[in-house]
Amino acid sequence: MKTATILFTLFLSFAGFSQKIKIKKGQVSVDGVDMLYVKPDGAMTTEVSYYFIENDEEFLFTTYLDYTDPSKVSSGNPEGKVRYIEMNFIGLNKKFEISTRGRKKVVEFLLENGVIENGQLNEEAVDKLVQKYGMRFSEQNKNGNVNIIINN
Repeated sequence: MKTATILFTLFLSFAGFSQKIKIKKGQVSVDGVDMLYVKPDGAMTTEVSYYFIENDEEFLFTTYLDYTDPSKVSSGNPEGKVRYIEMNFIGLNKKFEISTRGRKKVVEFLLENGVIENGQLNEEAVDKLVQKYGMRFSEQNKNGNVNIIINN
């Protein structure tokens, strides 16, 4: 009986996010309703803005960043790159960093965490994410990519 309860709980957690997200020509629809649009800054950009369709208001500016960390070198990551996204909420003057993901996954992340509710920005949800994630990648890379070479 315990096994069945655990399996059912796991199923609900995986099936819990069932909203269908589509991004076509920058337009984001959630369950068939146009809600947002995404505007990259150029063709091969690392900066992307997110807008509400209803009022044409930019609410999120993301920057895709990376740095090299020798401790992260592996066969799957021979350069030791650490990739992340800085999420800057326009008008709230709040930001945090998360591991890198595509635009569709960013929208899914925002919806899963209640940042967007009924086509509006939920400031309380943003505050929770700022507390939860903070600026951990920047803090880990405080000195930047500084190499000190000592020749004796």
